[in-house]
Amino acid sequence: KPITPIIGCIILKADENGLIIKSSNINFSIYQTINAEIIEEGQVAVSAQSLKKVILSLKGELDLSLEDSYLIIKHETGQCRLIKNSSVEEFPNIEANIGECTPVSIAAKKLQTILNSVLYSSAKDESKMIITGANFCIDTVSIKASATDGHRMAQVSLPLDESKVGDTLSFTVPNKALTEINKIISATDENINCTISVYENIVAFTLPGVKILSSLIDGEYPQVSKLIPATFANEFFIERKSFLESLKRITNIADKKHKSIAINIDTKSCKAIMFTESENIGDATECINIRPQAESIETLNIGFNIEYLVEAVENTATDEIVIKCNEPLQPVVIYPVGGLLDQLSLIMPMQIKLSKLKTETAEEKDIATTKQRKTTTSKPKNRTTKKTVTA
Repeated sequence: KPITPIIGCIILKADENGLIIKSSNINFSIYQTINAEIIEEGQVAVSAQSLKKVILSLKGELDLSLEDSYLIIKHETGQCRLIKNSSVEEFPNIEANIGECTPVSIAAKKLQTILNSVLYSSAKDESKMIITGANFCIDTVSIKASATDGHRMAQVSLPLDESKVGDTLSFTVPNKALTEINKIISATDENINCTISVYENIVAFTLPGVKILSSLIDGEYPQVSKLIPATFANEFFIERKSFLESLKRITNIADKKHKSIAINIDTKSCKAIMFTESENIGDATECINIRPQAESIETLNIGFNIEYLVEAVENTATDEIVIKCNEPLQPVVIYPVGGLLDQLSLIMPMQIKLSKLKTETAEEKDIATTKQRKTTTSKPKNRTTKKTVTA
């Protein structure tokens, strides 16, 4: 969605380093360098959408040249000409006058792990600008990232192999930029490092052949760590995969507007019963095994936004998770059990009103089944007496 025509263009620049391809939307820029035989240096701006369509339809070696008002692309079966934009000098350069900084190096795949652990939790509503991104804190030993949308929060921390940072760096990067960075990293090889350079109002992520620049979000990020309760009255261990599968099955029935799910936790039977209903579809119940801590209370009913719960469980990588909570409407925190990440997901429960809240525990089910069997057994059987008549 270009603000000006030049923003809707891609810059092709040929110099001694190869062919540099630039793209920007003022707040976010990507520079990609690819190998090419440079015969003459120069640069040109052409429509990004047109160039993309043309290049995707071609194969083999390409010959690019600039003649008059056209970029000419010659290929093995012909050529095409794209009209150049004459305002190439107006292309935004967000790294101009950025000054100096102390760069931080981190393995690209580690950065990808951090992004996968928190990005789902950032706000999508751009009226809440400061939380539409992830906040990073980098010191001499670790990098910590946090994201929240006001209803949930995700946080992860990883040690740094080497950091020359003096004072702790704290900065917030927009979600859209981080999502694109994540896509680029996912296509890179293993054992590739990413250099993070934080300036006054922009941040640069540099990978081999690629440089990504993004404006930072102004303002003080909320102190999300204060949301985490100091102690918990209840802890429940759950096998992550089976829990996630149950949640996804129940999601098919959940009301599309309220997206609510009720979970009844019964520590005596070591079961958690999940229930959801939709006025236009029906209802669904799932039962899973849990392993409660001995001091946890006997029963607990908690309501959740099911999408928040699914994303939190899905983005916790270990085989087992532990859910810690206090009262039904106080923050619920999900931690991995084991694993290499110092990670957590916090969800604010919701007060739900289901017309047919199924909170029957597994023990109550067994009692009801036993009673039904006894009733069935005690019923008198109708017997038919056979008489033999001899003619």
